[in-house]
Amino acid sequence: MRIPLVIILMLLSCIPLARAQKFTGEISYTKQLILPENALKELKQKNPQQYENFLNNISKAKDATGQIKFMLIFTEEKSNYYAENSLGKGDGIVESIIENTGLYYNYASTPYRYQEVEFQGKKFLIKREPLNWKLTGETKTLSGYSCRKATATQEFTSIRTKKTIIHNIEAWFTNEIPFPYGPEGFGGLPGLILEMKFAQNYYYATKIKLSQKNTKIATPNLKNVISFQEYQAIMEGLDKRFREFQGID
Repeated sequence: MRIPLVIILMLLSCIPLARAQKFTGEISYTKQLILPENALKELKQKNPQQYENFLNNISKAKDATGQIKFMLIFTEEKSNYYAENSLGKGDGIVESIIENTGLYYNYASTPYRYQEVEFQGKKFLIKREPLNWKLTGETKTLSGYSCRKATATQEFTSIRTKKTIIHNIEAWFTNEIPFPYGPEGFGGLPGLILEMKFAQNYYYATKIKLSQKNTKIATPNLKNVISFQEYQAIMEGLDKRFREFQGID
């Protein structure tokens, strides 16, 4: 019978501080793409050729995603989330997914998450705002852990269309691993996220490894941190110059 980690932590709290050991963890996530069926049906009717091109691109993206491991490593105080090529080889799509994922830094003491990405040889450290999670009361079991469901929304403005896009987020977390982390830097819940749907992406934990060994967690240099809005403005300027160079309206 597995003893929930939260019970173990309670027992350890009774041990003198000098002898108590801190828990660390390593979670492997698999990422799958969710196809927008209604939008695809509409595209197929309006533009069959564009529909076929889209399906071909999606197929390549699925193959590339299958080569990537999405890793979360954490201690009781902080965590890192990143993507790595599990096969050690791949095409530009694989590298693009890894680069776009970047490196996430989370702290148990703050709801903010920090994402480090690199674009054209320059690194950006982006401060992302916390989510307003709502618990639904729904439960289910994942990998032997009792999980609860939480939902949230996240919105951003498209660089080119200027339209506001709202993404729904659905997360299943377990209080049995009482650390506020999850995939893509999402967290802030009273337990580890084992499954999550965000936009057209579906994440689920495939390997859960908990231990008491020392784990090195990278920490960011917060001197050069920028907001997500500032990062979008930078990307908008770069996109504008690129389109002008290419002669695109």
